[in-house]
Amino acid sequence: MRSIRPFLTLIFCFPLLVFSACGDKESGANLMEISSLEPPALYCGDLLTISGNNFSNRVSEMKVLLQGKNLRITNLSTSSIEVEIPNGVTSGPVTVQKNNEEVLSSQDLTILVADPPVITAISKDEGFLGEEIEITGENFGDDPIDVSVNFFGVIGEVTAANSTSIRVKVPLKFNSVGKLTVRVKGQSVTSESDFKINTSRGSWGLPGWDTRYHDDNPVESEHFMVYSDQASQEMRRTISEEAETALEDIKSIIDYQEGDFDFQPEWASLWGANKIHIMADYNQASFSGLAYRDGCIIRSRDSPRYDGDLDRWWKVFQHEITHVTEFLMIGEYTNRQANTVWMREGFANYGARNHRIQTLQQLDDWQRLMANVPGGGNPIQIKVWGDFPQEIIDSFRTVEYYGFFELVVRYLLEDGELDNDIHDMKNYYDDLGAGMPQPEAFLKHFGVDMDDLEANFWTIMRDFVQN
Repeated sequence: MRSIRPFLTLIFCFPLLVFSACGDKESGANLMEISSLEPPALYCGDLLTISGNNFSNRVSEMKVLLQGKNLRITNLSTSSIEVEIPNGVTSGPVTVQKNNEEVLSSQDLTILVADPPVITAISKDEGFLGEEIEITGENFGDDPIDVSVNFFGVIGEVTAANSTSIRVKVPLKFNSVGKLTVRVKGQSVTSESDFKINTSRGSWGLPGWDTRYHDDNPVESEHFMVYSDQASQEMRRTISEEAETALEDIKSIIDYQEGDFDFQPEWASLWGANKIHIMADYNQASFSGLAYRDGCIIRSRDSPRYDGDLDRWWKVFQHEITHVTEFLMIGEYTNRQANTVWMREGFANYGARNHRIQTLQQLDDWQRLMANVPGGGNPIQIKVWGDFPQEIIDSFRTVEYYGFFELVVRYLLEDGELDNDIHDMKNYYDDLGAGMPQPEAFLKHFGVDMDDLEANFWTIMRDFVQN
């Protein structure tokens, strides 16, 4: 790579200088540019916004570095990148990379250093899940956003903070004891004494991410345990019965054979029962369905927020149960996210028999609708959640892609020229669980190259829908 430093003195009159490490004069109009860093001075742990032009809107194609250290991208568009500043970095210019192209900011980013926090006391040495405790000390700042409390591996929810006090909820972590770490503006301190999380009363959650509180009165069926915060016992029993029905339906779709997966979810077993857990959410969650490896959340039908659409409720429920069976077929917990988003959500819709896209007109309408959206609505581009165009995420329209995700799964399993069936899907999941890279497993079991499928998506789908 050519040295770029000698050119600095020639063009110092520009407010923010942009350097590109590759490209030629003819393609210069498409090179990346950095126009600003905001804020220009911040603490470790803060978010930096890099504004400019010609960035990629796909996280997989972008890197941001400070002194050679990768910064985590939290938001991305073609004109803006949001990153989190990690610990251990100092002031300096920011580097943005897109594939083989690189651009360096002319202005240095200034890293501020705060006074380290001090812990003098914790209100108690043991707490229940969701219980609020108080940490007293010094240098905690005055904004809860700047403060995090790590309960030996899991971050608690900070509800209030000032310079001498932090109030934080005990998070989801099973039967654990350890020291608390308080972090403020890149500086941290660890408690001298241990704290214990007590799991003897009701809480339900997606490990390390979300928590729902229940009344510790579940209804149990052969394969499921149904918890709730306020749903009636009758409704819990109904949901457990419908979960068994949904599972049997999915097992028929995937031609379930003994050994395809077991019913001992890794996290659910820690609750004292080797069963799939369901939270019948009455009034806590804002969404109608969500799954993880060992269970799912579904809106309770006696909730005041239930919209009365039983057909939609059933499709959502079966979609989420399909997710759980997919994770169980993958098996290895650390590989549970090895699948792409489009494949994962497409298979969940396939398991729910939610075959929304059937005609060429629907394909044409979608292309017209998405003509000016980054990626043009091509579902194969959505490999991770961050690949959704930001305007789609901001307008809560991600679900509009799901019908096209399912169309691709249908093509892989039902197109006569490919000669695939559900057993290829199960073998694909087996290889993902064994650690095989997803593109390799995809080509092996479906006979399709993922890059070719993405590049020729519209032609392939039009042929499939017509036939």
